[in-house]
Amino acid sequence: VLIMKEKRSFPSAFLGMLKGTVKPIEYVENGRRSSWFSAFLVILIISLIVPFITVFLPFNKLYGNDRLAEKVDDKLPDFVLTEQGFSCIGASTWTDDSGLYFSIDTKVNMVDEDTIQDIVSSGNYNTIVVVARKNIFLYSVDYNDGEAVYIEWAEIYEGLVNTTGYDSYSKSQILSGLKKWDTPVIVIIYAIVALITFVIYYVVIMFWGMLGLAFNNKKAAGLTFGELCKMAVYIRAPWYIIRKMLGYFVFYNAGTVLWILAFIIIAIYMYAAISGYTKRLQDDEDMHERMQRIQDYTADTTQ
Repeated sequence: VLIMKEKRSFPSAFLGMLKGTVKPIEYVENGRRSSWFSAFLVILIISLIVPFITVFLPFNKLYGNDRLAEKVDDKLPDFVLTEQGFSCIGASTWTDDSGLYFSIDTKVNMVDEDTIQDIVSSGNYNTIVVVARKNIFLYSVDYNDGEAVYIEWAEIYEGLVNTTGYDSYSKSQILSGLKKWDTPVIVIIYAIVALITFVIYYVVIMFWGMLGLAFNNKKAAGLTFGELCKMAVYIRAPWYIIRKMLGYFVFYNAGTVLWILAFIIIAIYMYAAISGYTKRLQDDEDMHERMQRIQDYTADTTQ
């Protein structure tokens, strides 16, 4: 019978994870000899690295370090909202192929109902937004049962004042807020994704632990559920990272295929690891029996 060797530290378990890609039985040794602390540390590292590459870096490249404010500054015209109403430099109207009609002209106090009626009755647009100095007209066939809605800028202004306490609101205030909060918000999003990744990874290894039990029972390996779950942490780690990186950088639309391939590879490694461990157990038992026979033979011949 195999004798339990000394516990594996995190560096040893990490090395065993790498060696396991060519010698699967190393995963069993990690499962038997490494601690749950080491396994959780692997999950934590994965949960930090993968979202950092796939979430934080691209979001920060697009929107961090004042980039979001610069994009908004380019697209958003100068405006101001006060108790007198909404004022925006210039007037414009545009439509698109999806059936959107958008018009803004704050030199006009109120949205002209006759003009609105003509636009709606034309049947050319699914969504209509018209902005004037004192109010906004909203219409969508998919919203409010197709009923038009008028929103007063005074109501919006009152709500903002009660919430923020400012007397007026302008483009410069929005840009200032974006510059202040763009990177912190990206960090918060990254932290949330990292936490979700950690939880999901932990839940998934429970499934692999149960699959490992089926292999374990078939091979009579004598491994516990906890040992199988720790094995799953180390077996899954490199293939999880590879799948995520390939899906993000190379095969953008092949997520399902990559998931299936990773599933098959992980299952093969787990079966190979348990099979190799069972074989080693049998070899040790055979060796023990041979040694015992030699000892019995020696004892007989010396009598």
